[in-house]
Amino acid sequence: MSTGPNMNGALTKLLSELRGREVVALLNRGNRGDGLIHMGGRRLLAEVGLEHREVYETGDLQNLGGDVLLVYGAGAMSRGTNTLPKLLKKLGRRFAEVIILPSSFDLSESRVRSFAETWDRHYTVFCREMVSFVALKEQKVTPKALLLGHDLAFHADLSEWAARPHQGAAGLFRQDNEATYSSLPPDLDEYRDASYGSDREPEGLLDFVAKFDEIHTDRCHGAISAAMMGRRVVFYRNNYFKNRAIYDHSLASMTNVRFVEKMPFSFRQFLRSLYWVRMRPVEMKARRVVQGRAATSSA
Repeated sequence: MSTGPNMNGALTKLLSELRGREVVALLNRGNRGDGLIHMGGRRLLAEVGLEHREVYETGDLQNLGGDVLLVYGAGAMSRGTNTLPKLLKKLGRRFAEVIILPSSFDLSESRVRSFAETWDRHYTVFCREMVSFVALKEQKVTPKALLLGHDLAFHADLSEWAARPHQGAAGLFRQDNEATYSSLPPDLDEYRDASYGSDREPEGLLDFVAKFDEIHTDRCHGAISAAMMGRRVVFYRNNYFKNRAIYDHSLASMTNVRFVEKMPFSFRQFLRSLYWVRMRPVEMKARRVVQGRAATSSA
């Protein structure tokens, strides 16, 4: 099994130095790919012997505070998903030290940019690719340290999935606000967005990826998990720099992975993306209102 880059030395050293302190890990909400990040992070923290308490971004954080806050940022500071900056502006002040674990930072999003401008000496920030790292350097942000690392998913143990029987080729493509309007590659055995789902169920993603010899995907953690299992990977761009940047920084040296920069425009994909970005949230909100009224009337 290929294990990807082993270059989080600065992060491992820093985490080792936190032993004996009161550490809280804030897990970002997200999909199954984020769950893979959480798997990798837990394994890394266990390897360095760092005891910690986990809390979720969506939990009750009203009275949360303490010594060290570890933040699973991942891709939650981009134009598509940026709930963490608002939360951390308040929550960060309640901790003596805040460490943002390897993440991407999309400074074209004003909420992300303004959050980065608040970093001071009690912030340590890890980027998971060079585009974010260079952009933050050019922005002249002032945390205690701005460092480069790799996505925490590379620390997950996928040997169980790597050993499973596998054949054929599958497409694993997003249908959300990070999707492009590109045509999907033809003639694959199966198409499914196996990353779609809760961050508490990363096994759903891994079970799907493990079945195939070759994975075509624009899901970052579809590509990472398949690469780590030793599968052939064809990795496609998403609608901002993340996929290309992570490929260049962490996957380009792996001979079983190649990157496709651009595919032809697809009107079908445009309509599908439009539905998931514009119509689906309205549909889900209306459904919750109807369910709430039904529950009230039956009470």
